[in-house]
Amino acid sequence: MARSRRALGWLLAVAAAGCREPPAPTVAAQPADAGAGRQAQASGAQERAARLFHEAGARGALVMLDVADGAAVASIGVGRDVDAPVTPLSVIKIYLAALWWDQGLGDGRLAHPRAGPVTVHDMLVAGYDRPGFDMAAALRRSLGDEAMRAALARYGLGAAPGHLSLTASDDPAWGDTLSIGEKRVTVTLGQVSSFLRAIGAGGAGLVGPDTARRLQSAMLDAVDRGTAKSAAPRLAGTGWQLGGKTGTGPDVVGPTSDGWFAGLVFEDRRPRYTIAVFVEDRGPGGGVAASFAAEMTVVAAGLEVTAPSR
Repeated sequence: MARSRRALGWLLAVAAAGCREPPAPTVAAQPADAGAGRQAQASGAQERAARLFHEAGARGALVMLDVADGAAVASIGVGRDVDAPVTPLSVIKIYLAALWWDQGLGDGRLAHPRAGPVTVHDMLVAGYDRPGFDMAAALRRSLGDEAMRAALARYGLGAAPGHLSLTASDDPAWGDTLSIGEKRVTVTLGQVSSFLRAIGAGGAGLVGPDTARRLQSAMLDAVDRGTAKSAAPRLAGTGWQLGGKTGTGPDVVGPTSDGWFAGLVFEDRRPRYTIAVFVEDRGPGGGVAASFAAEMTVVAAGLEVTAPSR
């Protein structure tokens, strides 16, 4: 089954598969003028993001926002519109875990066919699909279809130009959609970034403060020892950290899969930036997409040294 292959694939660090010359990038509107220092900062980050895709011969998109004020530090699409909807893949689990924790359900004791009992934290760190499936089904039975759709809509899931088409009242549809994220749902990188910004800001009235703390902790662990651990060495000695959730698919895990990384950039464990990366056809999200996020973290660390105080 695809789910079985995926569970193994989360732990793979897959090298980039073949190089191809990417088209010229399409760039979203530049951040609003907040002084020469902010413009220079955004310009440097934008250029580095474009260079990452070009040097890897990759297509995709990247969005990076300042958690404090939402300003775009980088927003770029290469071979695709940065604002075009895309399937979230396993990044959808961030929304699922947020809803679970916002309902006060704790960290759980969830079944996994190989790992045994696992927690919601473990699900995010290791990318387990089966526990996510069971969580989605349990939430649907507890809240009901309409209340659950409304709660997810509050997080921004299903807003145009993305969509969430969960009309069937059955566990498999809800489980597959909210654990694997390959069918019935699309998002934009900007929408995911807005949700990440709320998480980085301690919830910002969108998720509970405890939920935000739990999500931040799981994201950090995913880079320290989980599906994105290949990115961790790049940040050694910087004083900055990267946390996030990877995604891989659709259908198969391998060198031609699409890859996602969505998370936060931390300075001394304090969230400073959001980072959302989608890379087409270059393998699992813990590979190329996570490496791009790590490089942008290094850029942020360098920029903060010279950026004016605010």
